[in-house]
Amino acid sequence: VPLLMKQIVWMWIFIPNQQRFSFRWVFQVALPALVPKWLRDRVLFFMKDGDPQQRNEILFSMKNHFINATEGTCGFHVMHMGWKKNVPSCTNLLSPTNMKKWSLIVSYIHKWVYSWMNPGNVEDKDEYQISKYLLEKFITSKTVLDAVQGNTFMIGRILKFLRCHVYPWESLYLHYERKRIRHFDTSHSSPHEGTNHGLKSHSAAVKATMNLDLSARTLNTQTSMRVAECEEIIYQEATRTHKKWSTLPTSKYTVTVAEGIMQAMMSRCDQYRAKLVSRTECTSTFQVSYTQVVNMHESRESSNYSLIPRFVRIRTVTVNQDGTMFCTC
Repeated sequence: VPLLMKQIVWMWIFIPNQQRFSFRWVFQVALPALVPKWLRDRVLFFMKDGDPQQRNEILFSMKNHFINATEGTCGFHVMHMGWKKNVPSCTNLLSPTNMKKWSLIVSYIHKWVYSWMNPGNVEDKDEYQISKYLLEKFITSKTVLDAVQGNTFMIGRILKFLRCHVYPWESLYLHYERKRIRHFDTSHSSPHEGTNHGLKSHSAAVKATMNLDLSARTLNTQTSMRVAECEEIIYQEATRTHKKWSTLPTSKYTVTVAEGIMQAMMSRCDQYRAKLVSRTECTSTFQVSYTQVVNMHESRESSNYSLIPRFVRIRTVTVNQDGTMFCTC
């Protein structure tokens, strides 16, 4: 559960192995017995890794017990772990100079694919197809061929990896496919796995020699500590009503993260251009575009992502008679 960039583990289920019958017991027996139907009906999104046994049982459970939920897959497992498994290392093929170039190219390719999973990069099928086409043009470019010292089989392996192991999962990792589902823009399960690892590797770490009861008590104790930490953050946010760094009238009523987002948005007001295109008795319709003014710091930051395409969009904003606004974004 994302909460002020924190996660809370609210249930542990120990399984003897990762075979399908174990996952079936979890999703068909344990969860329906432990989680009431009214709460299961509120589950909207499953984020999972690449384990096919787990995924099959989650899909089966979604038909019977989590009927309002949809699935997503972890971008880290699709891209990073899939790359390690399917794209050979170039360590023994390239010179040290070219190895540095190759590492940079690999980083670009990973960031390019990750851009499809995060908000604001590709917002519909057309933008996705353009970005995907440009990625493959980059992979087959002379720059990449020179970096791999003419080893064309490496380029072939990358394209095969993308077409056979990444693109088939696009309906599960594309942000625009699930942007209307409340999922907190989650695209990776690795932060959750990091939380689990932190709990298990605490100063009172769970060891392989512990019995089940002791392991459960240790994990529950450390989870309670994490919950107390989150409660303290919530209390501080609730009582911090005066934010000296913000002059907006909302500062007394919002948490720091939300106020920071609103402050950043309001500071960019002069970079928006609005054009009235129609007016009726009840509504006014505007076309709104955004022209970004990039300072030197942002320019240096954005240079790391200069290869990833950016799209300029025109939004249609409708203003009702009572002042309520609706945007096509």
